[in-house]
Amino acid sequence: MGFVIAAGGARGYKRGFGCGARQKGWTEKASVVRASRAVNMAAEEGSERIVIVGAGIMGAATAFFLAKRGQARRVVVLEALEVAASASGKAGGFLAPEWGDGSPTEQLHRVSFALHKQLAKELNVESFREIPTLELNVSRKGGGKRGQSKPEWLSNDVSSRVMDRNTGQVEPKELTQKLLASAVSQGCVVRTGTSVDGIETVALGDGEAVGKNGERSKVTGVRIKGGEVVPCSQVLIAAGIWSVVAAQWLNVRLPMRGYVSSSILLPGAGIHSGVERDPFALFCSQDSNGCSLEVYPRPSGDVYVCGIGGSRTLSPREVQPGAEIADAAAVTPNSSRATLALRSLTRIAPAITGACTDETGSSEQQTPEVTVQACIRPCADDAIPIISRVPRVRGAYMATGHNCWGILWGPATGKAMSELILDGTSKTLDLTPFQLQRFQK
Repeated sequence: MGFVIAAGGARGYKRGFGCGARQKGWTEKASVVRASRAVNMAAEEGSERIVIVGAGIMGAATAFFLAKRGQARRVVVLEALEVAASASGKAGGFLAPEWGDGSPTEQLHRVSFALHKQLAKELNVESFREIPTLELNVSRKGGGKRGQSKPEWLSNDVSSRVMDRNTGQVEPKELTQKLLASAVSQGCVVRTGTSVDGIETVALGDGEAVGKNGERSKVTGVRIKGGEVVPCSQVLIAAGIWSVVAAQWLNVRLPMRGYVSSSILLPGAGIHSGVERDPFALFCSQDSNGCSLEVYPRPSGDVYVCGIGGSRTLSPREVQPGAEIADAAAVTPNSSRATLALRSLTRIAPAITGACTDETGSSEQQTPEVTVQACIRPCADDAIPIISRVPRVRGAYMATGHNCWGILWGPATGKAMSELILDGTSKTLDLTPFQLQRFQK
């Protein structure tokens, strides 16, 4: 069987969703109009602005919760490419509230899963659902009763068992866009295609007290490529792996690497294969192709596959301005690994990649349309995310390093960051384990 592999970004909402952001008036034109109005505001208003660098799920969730506190008109989101350009548009969106139990991230898992349920109702996030998860042993045949731990669409050549019934999923791009759309509807400004190349700071004056954070300077603005400065008193860096660039501007140490991970999207495969009649998320053992597949059938009918192997590790120098991967547009998928992954998927779930029945009722081999895509997962050296003030710089904050759990942890991170920015502390999370200060010793 041949496959058409189309490298590039994931498609938008095709089946069943429609872009929820557009339903609330989200258009590039509207965003630019609001941005133009913001740039022309009086300086005294600009000085109280909150700038968010990055329109992924961390930035979007923070803007959303700031808007819920009545602060939307203070918020400007600056994004180099487009909303959800990297992992927030291409991740799997798997949600597991109990998988962090006993670790420093337990609160993130549990609090954020509850927030996902709330947001699904509040924002009409159609791709959110609770779905059970199966564990597959691909080297062992049989095991599992049909309808309990082995749906009809799974091959008999694998052994399966229920791994967790209390899991869920969401399509990351839909959630990210709807979070920002809500904030925009309340007055938030989003400027896409806007590259940031510096943060303006000034030394604290003689009459300004040094806080517990050991501040020596304070934020006054964010500099955009081309020379424009957006005045602000607070800035949140939520730029994924590219946050390491901002860390250099702010003179703080941020030991973090990026993992370039490829994934596959099979549009409509869940409908044609019958997966949607009995959906499960799958976690598979490693197979002879070097794949440890994770398979997420989505309510739209698409099937998302990751865990295909071949991830590349990026150092901070490889994402600097002018470097090989200076932004998300330069990230390319591993097509050879995708080909192997499709073979692996055919072995465990031939109904997804295999024969389909056409409208005349005849069975024929069809070539599935496949999107191969890639994004970068930012991961701190200690594998704990950063949700924190920036040491020594008043008004600077950072939310990054969430690795493979970014979509799950996004809502809780955004809510906690909004509290930290507005109140100086968070009630949603105990941020002690996530402080950037831990790397400054």
